[in-house]
Amino acid sequence: MGPLVLRPLEQERIRQAFPLVQAVLPGTTLARWTEFARPLATEQRGRTAGGIMAAENQSGYIVGMFTHQTREELASGRTLAIGNLLIADFPGRDQAIGHLIDGMEVMAN
Repeated sequence: MGPLVLRPLEQERIRQAFPLVQAVLPGTTLARWTEFARPLATEQRGRTAGGIMAAENQSGYIVGMFTHQTREELASGRTLAIGNLLIADFPGRDQAIGHLIDGMEVMAN
């Protein structure tokens, strides 16, 4: 597996991410995924300090993604919260997990 590119999920790519969602969470419908993702996708993020980050392989396929939100915590100050971590089951999955974690660490610093 070659390097992955981690970038914000944009509105026009919500449908492209659905096969990953369906593979990891088979009960999720396209309508539910779209309803969930639309407010978090790039163009809508101005209202919140969060979004969806997608990991793509060299062919442009989304093989992993996670949601993120920056928020203020009383005890620890500014905090990056990660959720909805989805990673496809494929050869090289462990390497993909490493790329996602590295991306999370960069975002947190």
